[in-house]
Amino acid sequence: MLAIYYGDAWGAKSQPFMSTVFHTADGKRYPSSQVFPGDVLSESALAKYGITRITGTFAYAMFMANAASTILYGRYGNGIAINNLSKMIAGLTLPGRLIGNM
Repeated sequence: MLAIYYGDAWGAKSQPFMSTVFHTADGKRYPSSQVFPGDVLSESALAKYGITRITGTFAYAMFMANAASTILYGRYGNGIAINNLSKMIAGLTLPGRLIGNM
């Protein structure tokens, strides 16, 4: 996280460190309620405030979370394969317990 911030990846130094909320380009909190009054986009407010920005550390966290889900899905497959693999691992880690024989 420090390397991302001090390396200024994704413009990280212009935003607060490790924040998970949307920000404007200058690092202030993004006024979502003014840009989307009544859940409808106000183009004039969008032109005034610009598009949202997120911190570099939050972008990295989202990237890693998605990468982990993709790797696990690719490795273990889906549905029955995951269930059977989980049972096999449980059986190996807890020998003699019923959970491994499900």
